[in-house]
Amino acid sequence: MILGAEKFSEESGLLSDSSRIEILNIAKMAIEKVNGSEIFTPLLCMLGESVVIVPSNFDYDEHGFEELNSLLNEAGLNSKTSRIGSLF
Repeated sequence: MILGAEKFSEESGLLSDSSRIEILNIAKMAIEKVNGSEIFTPLLCMLGESVVIVPSNFDYDEHGFEELNSLLNEAGLNSKTSRIGSLF
């Protein structure tokens, strides 16, 4: 799912929008600051100019999201933490 979203961003031209790429770069820098490059994946949203950051492995225990959220807010982004409950 994550690979498909990244591929769509490239093929659809979302990455050619300078304001979207700026937001994506801010998210990537915040992820690097929390040493989360192997843990978190930033994905561009198709509507508007926003990024969603998801765990690279959906079994992740949510550790680090609060620090990442703070860094994103400090960088000037309006960041919220949410979660999806278990379906079963």
